[in-house]
Amino acid sequence: MTEINRRTFVSGAAAVAGAAALSPLLTACGGSDTGGNKGGISSKKGLKAALPTYVAGRAAKPDIPSVNGVVGTVTAPGYLNYPANPVKTVSGVPGKGGSYTAIVPSLGAVPDPGNSFSQAMSKALGVNLKMKPVDGINYGSIVPTMTAAKKLPDWIQLPTWYRSINVGGLVGTQLADLTPYLSGDKIEKYPNLAAIPTEAWTNAAWADKIYGFPCFASGFALPGTTFFRRDILDAKGITADQVKSADDLYNLGKESTDAKGKVWAFDDIWTYASPFWGVPFKFTVTDGKLVHKYETDQLLEALDWHYKLAKSGFMHPARWPATTAAKPASTQATS
Repeated sequence: MTEINRRTFVSGAAAVAGAAALSPLLTACGGSDTGGNKGGISSKKGLKAALPTYVAGRAAKPDIPSVNGVVGTVTAPGYLNYPANPVKTVSGVPGKGGSYTAIVPSLGAVPDPGNSFSQAMSKALGVNLKMKPVDGINYGSIVPTMTAAKKLPDWIQLPTWYRSINVGGLVGTQLADLTPYLSGDKIEKYPNLAAIPTEAWTNAAWADKIYGFPCFASGFALPGTTFFRRDILDAKGITADQVKSADDLYNLGKESTDAKGKVWAFDDIWTYASPFWGVPFKFTVTDGKLVHKYETDQLLEALDWHYKLAKSGFMHPARWPATTAAKPASTQATS
């Protein structure tokens, strides 16, 4: 998701957050960028020139088209069905031979090298791509060891939550400058990359240059989603689209809760229901000033409503122990 924080808003620059930074594939390592690094801060003019132009994907027509928002945000296109005949967005074989390595963090089981999927992917790409998943728990200490030894792979993923990775010390030396290939309309040569919203590329910018690209991006920041028990609501003749406000949700909780029958309407819904009040993801702009969500009246209104909900008895007691001492198993209508 495209997150607007103080760094991206004020300077338009951030560490290569969740980006795959390409080293020798497009340009050689060891540029002279660090001389004018300026601590990673981008100028408004320089960043505008460096960021790729957004061109919505045309390979498949979305059921729910993108909608432009404020501060350069844009919703991701929505698709209601998986296409019966998947669309090819790249014709032919893009690679021209060669062998490359890629390191990414993995929080699951590491697949065997040379597995059938990797072989099929390398064949489709026209290169020998060696994926090397690394222990994601210790990734924050593994990558600094590689950078200290100057032994980065051709591709590497640098997620934003690993604070020990010094991206600023790598740009222009161990991370390649992709600006000459991706800035402005040059991105149109790569339509799949051009379909990434422009604002998302600020996470790959450092001192007016692009050093990576987002591995996933949406211009629509939403903290989560709410799931419901359709079988329970169907039995009451209630459909999800009837819940259009916080009051509707509260009334649904009242109708669905039967504490004596050990049925409670809600789990913890704070994170996912906060958009009802227009609580921003992190920051918003009010009267030309940058305001954090904790400073907004909307947050106070949302907190008041959720406190009322927690005291109502509509939430599972394990989530709000003050409602009752008992913590029996429950059937949840909404979670």
